[in-house]
Formats: sequence, structure tokens, C-alpha cells
Amino acid sequence: MNNQNPTSNKATIRLLGIGMICAGLTANCAADITYPEAPKNGEQTARKYITPKFLQLPDVNNITIARPHQTYGAGLRDLAAGHLLSVAKPFTWRYILVRDGSAVGDVLLNGGAPGAPLTFNSVERSDFANETLVALQKAEQLPQVKKQDYEVRYLEVAGANFVALWLHAKSDDIIIPLGGTNPFHPYSETEIIKLLQPNALRTLQETDNGKGG
Repeated sequence: MNNQNPTSNKATIRLLGIGMICAGLTANCAADITYPEAPKNGEQTARKYITPKFLQLPDVNNITIARPHQTYGAGLRDLAAGHLLSVAKPFTWRYILVRDGSAVGDVLLNGGAPGAPLTFNSVERSDFANETLVALQKAEQLPQVKKQDYEVRYLEVAGANFVALWLHAKSDDIIIPLGGTNPFHPYSETEIIKLLQPNALRTLQETDNGKGG
């Protein structure tokens, strides 16, 4: 797929299935799922690492790159204090690699300063790449998505073993966990904090007690 520069800071794509999600098509949209405008060198840089060695695959034939989105991170102490999305900071651009309708991994690139070229961070092979595509398909069916634009983001909480698809809008946020006991269920930020905060507090207490000992 060749990324095209959108006429605005966001390009809206039609979500009609994994194949079209990965192609990053733009047209009359069935759902307002948007992507941030990525730095121009991102796809070119990501392609350098689509190799059998990096992906640990026999071959890398017919692999395409999905439209990229940013990874945001928050800390365990933030979560324990009841904060999540407001303190989450972007730290990498994420390029999911797709073959035959499924993700085979992703390339993470460091963001750098505004206007600076992206640099290599890592290549990952995990279930989270493909689960992101599944979550996007499910997000297309949400009634909220039909009412306003939501920007695709990827959320990680260090120390909490929590990753999710984060759909961000001006007046609302939807968090769709990946993995875990109830994957792909949409939550609000308040609901996610309520679910995760007790374990975050317990983990920090155990850690602090261990240091004290």
C-alpha cells in the first residue's frame, strides 16, 4: 500500500472488513474511523525491516503495510491515582504488517521531534497486531462511531499487562481491550480505570513493601 497525503490532518477510511482496513481506502465512509497523518518517511522506513530475519518467517511475500497509528503509554502509578488517557503520551508509530487478511507482526518507529524522520524501534510478532484488526472491525459497528469521528490509537499501561485499541474523539473515548478475559468489549475510560485500578494499587503496594524490606 502506498500512503497518500490526506487533504487534512486526518484521513477517513471505510471499514468494511480486514482487507479494506489494511488497504487504508478513503471514500464515502460507513464509519468515521480516522487515522493521524504519519510522517512522510514512515512507510519507507518500516519497509526496511520487512525481512525474514526480523519477522522470523520463511518468506515475506505479499506483505502489505496497514495505515499507521500511534502507540500511547501510561504508567502504573498514573492508573493507581485514577488517571489514564489524560496522561497517556505518544511514543511510537505502529505499522501493522498484513498478509492474506491477517496480521503477521508490526514495525514500531520512534516518533522523534516534529518534522524529524522516524527511526527504528522494534519489530514485534504478537497476537495483539491481529487483534487490533479484529477490534477495528468490531468498532465499525459501534453506534458511537456513526455519530462522530474517532481517531485510532494503541494504548499500553506499563506494569499492568494491559493493551487496547483506543478510539479518541473530542467529546468521548472508547477503549477496546486486546487479550485478557473479556477482549473486544468496548469500555469508557471510567469503566477501565475502575477495573484496573485495584490491581494497580495492589501491585504498587507489593512493590513498595518489597523495596522496604
